[in-house]
Amino acid sequence: AMMLRASISNPPTTEEMTAVHELHRMAVAAHELPTPRLNRPDDIEYHTHTSSAVVFPEKRNVHGKAFGGFVASGAFDLAYFAAQFFTRGALFVPIGLDDADFLQPVSIGDMVRFVARVVHCGDDAVFRVLVTMDVIEPTDPGKLPQRTNRLMFAFATDPTNKRTVLPKSYPEVLMHVDAARRHATQGLGPNAVEDLATFFGKAPA
Repeated sequence: AMMLRASISNPPTTEEMTAVHELHRMAVAAHELPTPRLNRPDDIEYHTHTSSAVVFPEKRNVHGKAFGGFVASGAFDLAYFAAQFFTRGALFVPIGLDDADFLQPVSIGDMVRFVARVVHCGDDAVFRVLVTMDVIEPTDPGKLPQRTNRLMFAFATDPTNKRTVLPKSYPEVLMHVDAARRHATQGLGPNAVEDLATFFGKAPA
């Protein structure tokens, strides 16, 4: 695991950091080109979106905590928003949920914040949106919010609409590398490639 809050956390490999380095070199080169700079990558921060809520009693499960559907629904809604913003209104489709980590329960009355980030996009235009959910303590605003949930959604768009996302902070680098690993090991099968090509109105290669 590479999560900074984990008790055991390993850094990216040399090869993974080299890939991030090359992304930044590409970004610098793209910014030095004359306008229009069509291949300029977007910062992950630009594709970061938030929503907040108070957990009301109607969201309670049989154990008196927020039920998982509240978390999953809120996370997917924000991930979908991030995906639509990322594709700039072009056609896209959700294709999977890589991970859904429920780290600790959420109490009724808690103030929660969802954060969605587009953290990686592959050459095949499969991109991943990481959504985290934190509990905010209003009586101690300087305290680091408590992480309660972490969900990674996968979406796909037409390859003509793909764009590169650039991690800048070290936490963003870890999110990007994690998503890149998933992309490398959880590729699309031939049937899925054909189905997506049909969905986007193109003959599969």
